Amino acid sequence: MALLRLSNGRVYPTIEDISSRIGTVRIGKFDYPDSFRREVEALPMPLTDEGIDFITSNLDPEAVGLASAEGLVHRRIGCVIPPKKDGDPFAFAFGKTAREFTHRTGPEDEVRNNLTPHVQEAIDWHFVMSGAIVKGLELGDGLQGVLYVQAGEWICLNPKAVNWVVTAMGQPTIGISYFNMEVGSFKQVNYPDVNILPDMRF
Repeated sequence: MALLRLSNGRVYPTIEDISSRIGTVRIGKFDYPDSFRREVEALPMPLTDEGIDFITSNLDPEAVGLASAEGLVHRRIGCVIPPKKDGDPFAFAFGKTAREFTHRTGPEDEVRNNLTPHVQEAIDWHFVMSGAIVKGLELGDGLQGVLYVQAGEWICLNPKAVNWVVTAMGQPTIGISYFNMEVGSFKQVNYPDVNILPDMRF
């Protein structure tokens, strides 16, 4: 279930209530049967090519069609695996296929404290297949928010949406992302002068 917390203390629990309060960022749901979700959550981590093929071949075609209709046809798979016990690092894997995955790890404190306000130069549409994508958002006029998008939901960000990543713990997060530009052809632009409010870091 999507959830939005605002820095003015208000909390909104429905996509309809959230959508009117997050500026140009868009969110929604896609068809994601429980049986499919359970199989995705049981896949070996990091994802293999077989796992990626299973997810992409069963992903809601209507949802992918929405992104494709807006020119978002360049795909990337992302997998974030939180530490299972204190002292273990986060593991990250991103790429078009498992064979092309870029793997890296990072200590929990470093990952969780690396809150960099930024935009991408491309439009990016993320389908959440397990875990959660959590984004801090700069909403203007001193207002900020944290948006939680969970399995079966999507989030679409654009180059005007200043945001920061809040990394979820527990279940691994798997996201299927579509962009309007070839992955690797655009950059992340950081906004270090944006001051993240204390309650907007989680």
